Amino acid sequence: MKKTLSYAGLILFAGILAGALVCGLVWMQTLYELSMSYYIFTMVFWLEMAAVVLFGVSLHKYFPTISKVWVFSSVLAALLIGYLFPQFLTPKCSEIPTVKAGCTTTCVSVCTWWVDDGTEYIDKNGNHQTCHSSDTNIGCCIRYGESCTTECTYYPPTVSGYTTCSEFGSNGWCTAGGQLHMSGTDPENLTITISGTMVGQAFSCTPGYSCVKTLIEGNGDAIFHSYNGHLSSGNFSVAYKYDATPPTLIPSVTGTAGSNGWFTSAVSITTGATDSVSGVANAQIRLLSGTWQDSLDFDTEGAHAFEMSALDNAGNEATEQAQIMVDTIPPVQEIGITAGTLGNANYYVSDVTVAATSGDATSGVASVAYRVDGGAWQSGTTVTITTDGAHTVEFLTTDTAGLTDTDSLSFLLDKTSPIITITPSGTTGLNGWYVSDVAVDMTAADSTSGLAMLQYSL
Repeated sequence: MKKTLSYAGLILFAGILAGALVCGLVWMQTLYELSMSYYIFTMVFWLEMAAVVLFGVSLHKYFPTISKVWVFSSVLAALLIGYLFPQFLTPKCSEIPTVKAGCTTTCVSVCTWWVDDGTEYIDKNGNHQTCHSSDTNIGCCIRYGESCTTECTYYPPTVSGYTTCSEFGSNGWCTAGGQLHMSGTDPENLTITISGTMVGQAFSCTPGYSCVKTLIEGNGDAIFHSYNGHLSSGNFSVAYKYDATPPTLIPSVTGTAGSNGWFTSAVSITTGATDSVSGVANAQIRLLSGTWQDSLDFDTEGAHAFEMSALDNAGNEATEQAQIMVDTIPPVQEIGITAGTLGNANYYVSDVTVAATSGDATSGVASVAYRVDGGAWQSGTTVTITTDGAHTVEFLTTDTAGLTDTDSLSFLLDKTSPIITITPSGTTGLNGWYVSDVAVDMTAADSTSGLAMLQYSL
């Protein structure tokens, strides 16, 4: 165990020596006003760190009985000591060790012990002295010293970049796979963060020395810089044109809209489009397999297929097929009585059934409804009337396009027989017999169709 501790102490001592050497170089630069490049400090620092590691590995190689854990722990501790020595025992600027920067120290002579004219004082040998400043009558400077200022020059990080594109369109536009590649370095080996804007929209990368971002669509510049926590690089700019989105088709339709996508008048369609990035170059329309043109007119019945196309200035194309449906002719219906017994004076004397037959050659019949005597509409193609009186039945047929046809039929219904009242008059005897001449009075009534005639027979 003692041998292991001794070897561990040797490794730690190597770390102390490494740190002390760096500290010595820094103080030499400070005290003797040497001007050494920070690259020299960086090289010496990392060579010493590597030497400490190799020393630990060599000890374990020649003395394999030493625990690997002890060797590993000792090397880490030695590296930490070698790094902290210049951190805490040398001049610093902006909290960055001077081991990684180029620093210069400027010193000026200053008075550290001043006495006024005529004042007694004891000099460094213990003798009493009196200040006589006959030239200035102000006072005397008994002791001089130096006031030193250390200034460190730090070097900012760098950054650069370029764009790539997997597919180019028209007029210099990239239309697919546009990416911005950025990379940077830092002379202090500090971690950098790259950030900036693409066509005015801000972005930021994960801390690191390189970054790839998908281009934001637009025509402009990617402007970015790197920052190491203390200093920023200058802005780096890359111009680009990126539009990966086809234009949006916006047709303009003129006509009277019906139901279910149908139009009930002639229709005119003009193709329009929008593109917020590169702008629209042209937009056209045609019947399928027809000739491209600016607009189309549809004035014949039925469904018509057509195709629209738009091209933006970057070369992206949008196409769309659709159909326009035109139905300007209302449906046709016929209504009639399909069941019922016709009596006198156009009166029906039994239940009456009224039915409608409807058709539409273009969009088709969507619904048929009826109502009786101005009542509420009800769905159906037939209705049976059972109540006496004058009736009007209406049928309403609607096609899929929303066009309608209304027809009505009126009729009279009287299923109730008239009421006859017989009143005899004379001298009544027994058991329902009359014992004199009898006069018979007859009356009749009908509340619906009225009384047509009254007859009797004996």
